[in-house]
Amino acid sequence: MSTGRRVMIAIDGSQVSDMAFEFYKEEIQKSTDYVVLIYVTDVPQNIMESDFYHQYDLSELGKKYANCCETVRARREDLEIKLKEMSVEGRIEIIYSKNPGAALEKYSSENHITLIIVGNRGLGKVTRAIFGSVSSHLLHNSNVPILVVPKKSKDIN
Repeated sequence: MSTGRRVMIAIDGSQVSDMAFEFYKEEIQKSTDYVVLIYVTDVPQNIMESDFYHQYDLSELGKKYANCCETVRARREDLEIKLKEMSVEGRIEIIYSKNPGAALEKYSSENHITLIIVGNRGLGKVTRAIFGSVSSHLLHNSNVPILVVPKKSKDIN
C-alpha cells in the first residue's frame, strides 16, 4: 500500500463531482497517493420505502430492484475506468446511505483518509437548507481536511 496521502474523492456522476476528480488529477495528484473513489447512494432504501413495497406488488418491486442494481453496476464500471486513468493505487467504494455527508464523514474517519475532495453544486441558501449539502456537512463536521472544488463559472470575457 502507498505510504503517501489517503485521498477520498466523492463521485456521484454529476458534472461537479467530475470536475472535482479532474481537478485532483490535473492539479494535486501525487504518485504516492492512495485514492478512494467513493459513491454514496440511497437506492435500496428508496425501494423499501416505495409505494410498491407497501402494496406488496412484488413484480414491480423486483423491477425497481433490478434497475437499482444496474445503476450501481454501471457506476462501478465508470469508477473503475477513472481509477485506471490515474495510475495510482486505490479502490472503489459504494456505500448505501440516506445521508451522503454523514456517510462520507464516517468512512473518512474509519479508513484514515487524509484528504477529502468534493464538488460544490453552488446551491442557494433555501435549497441547501431544505435538501442539505454534502460539502457543507463535511466542512462543519469532518476532522479531515476538505478540498471543495466549486462549479466553474462562465467565462467573463
